[in-house]
Amino acid sequence: MGKSFLRVLLVTVLALVGVASRVLPASAAGAAAPPGKYYLSLGDSIAFGYQDARVKAEAKATGTVNPAHFNTGYSDDLYRMLSAIDPGIQLVNYGCPGQTSTEFVSASGCPSYPFPLHNGYSTSQLQAALAFLAAHPGQVNPITVDLGANDILHLVASCGGLGNLNCVAAGVPALFKAIGANLGQILPALRQAAPGAQILVMGLYNPFAAADASTNSLAMGLDQVIQQVAAATGATYVDTLTPFNLTGAQPATICFLTLFCTPSQDIHPSDAGYLAIARAMWDASGFARYAHGFFVTFNSAAPGQSEVYFGSGPGCLGLVEVATRDLQPLGGTTHLVYVSGNDLPGTVGDNGIIPGVSYAYETVTLSPVGQIVDNNGGKCYTGSQPTS
Repeated sequence: MGKSFLRVLLVTVLALVGVASRVLPASAAGAAAPPGKYYLSLGDSIAFGYQDARVKAEAKATGTVNPAHFNTGYSDDLYRMLSAIDPGIQLVNYGCPGQTSTEFVSASGCPSYPFPLHNGYSTSQLQAALAFLAAHPGQVNPITVDLGANDILHLVASCGGLGNLNCVAAGVPALFKAIGANLGQILPALRQAAPGAQILVMGLYNPFAAADASTNSLAMGLDQVIQQVAAATGATYVDTLTPFNLTGAQPATICFLTLFCTPSQDIHPSDAGYLAIARAMWDASGFARYAHGFFVTFNSAAPGQSEVYFGSGPGCLGLVEVATRDLQPLGGTTHLVYVSGNDLPGTVGDNGIIPGVSYAYETVTLSPVGQIVDNNGGKCYTGSQPTS
């Protein structure tokens, strides 16, 4: 990628930060209230939990796609975490695969996806969301939003791919301005309809970095626009670029967290990637203060059900309690264990999890090939429940 492209992106970001802050009046952030009766997930295929090979295989085999079979997306993972706090919470997922930020406002239904949605609607997704919020006043918390990826894909496709960077660079200013304007319409409408809800707005990761790391500049620029619009509306920005693209060994990390390095070059997250997004959402939300423990998210080399052995430490000493609540679907390699106390009868007593106390732990996956133990190289990990 040439310096001229990077320069265009930098100038665009600086200009659009000002645009974003002028488009919207600032409003107070939604209070970090406890989760409500409903969690409303809005956005595109990432909100849906889409994975291309699975969709195509099921469509070929059955002629349709059952949305219930797609239960490893970030919406589902975050819902499981919220359910640990309040088992009665319900997930309403309006995610529409293929939808742009413009279509979110203007399209009727989800014309970009020919199969059933998790929760369908005939109006625009924005109108459907506002209608749901109006019908359930004060009952929805949180609301999550992810948009913008398809806007970028349309631009890249119109240029014949990332190989034509001059074309992409030329389209970036209008693209960023359009996304900023659309979010500038969407987020204030949601805030007005749900003044007490936590609105979590996902920044974009960059799957194309697996082929060209310099394309991170495009994602950084757009994420700055999203972050500015979120801040102006009292929404909470959720950074996914850092865990996907800016940490760990690259491109190994982005290849692990997305399906871009598979034969289908699918830009969507792997199960591990969806769980990473859910964890970022959880960490940004402040809901941890309402938990009676802490979550451990991890991946195993072989599928199975996982447990967490924990105790006072130091290191891996004193791991006398066991948390067995792996909230992920059976038989996977991604794991979400809620550590709220000792789940096994007949072992050392259960004092629950004391807020502010640091616990040492290791993870154990019960797989067909035997136990898979991760104790951080003999040092073990630490976790705690926040005090407030």
